Amino acid sequence: MGDRYPRRVIVLIDSYSASGAEITARTLQREGKAIVVGDRSGGAVMEATYRPHRVGGATRYVPYGVMITVADLILPGGERLEGVGVTPDSLVLPTGADLREQRDPQMALALRLAGLEISAAAAGKIYVE
Repeated sequence: MGDRYPRRVIVLIDSYSASGAEITARTLQREGKAIVVGDRSGGAVMEATYRPHRVGGATRYVPYGVMITVADLILPGGERLEGVGVTPDSLVLPTGADLREQRDPQMALALRLAGLEISAAAAGKIYVE
């Protein structure tokens, strides 16, 4: 049947990327369908459920709870993302100066990989409101 989208996808991730974002990025990366750019992802793909409890009486009590893991993800070959995260193909970390000057070197690289020449300063203005 062939590829439905024959070009590579560029995926931006950072340390806050978690759950489905990590699964999508790593799956596309493993299949050779994406170039992953940015920082290592959060490594948080397990599904958990919260169980609230309390100890004490009707009027004075201490609430507490527990998170219980109910699902984990193990990729083919035994690879796990939990606690490890996705390592980008191109590790790009903004410096303190980049943040101060509102430059976005990650977005700039991603756009260059897509064939668009843009500076980190110009890329930093794309999402500034």
